[in-house]
Amino acid sequence: MTERQGIIKNEFGIHCRPADIVRKAAEGFQGKLELVGADGTVANPHKLLSILTLALTQGDHFTVRADGPGEEEIADKLVNILETSFDFH
Repeated sequence: MTERQGIIKNEFGIHCRPADIVRKAAEGFQGKLELVGADGTVANPHKLLSILTLALTQGDHFTVRADGPGEEEIADKLVNILETSFDFH
């Protein structure tokens, strides 16, 4: 199992569009994936509403847990996506 930690940098936190980017990135991973909020709440990165239930805001810490083939790559990828500023303007 691989764990990676990060901090939300987007001033608007993780809302629908960034959450959907995370969900799409997680689609191909066949192992177990978890996104853990700062309060310990666990979400399934394969499900948009599950990601949104974490209510991640700017400055929040999070953890990505991955277990399966390519776990290090997917964990790094999801942390990178979640730490992006998501400038949609």
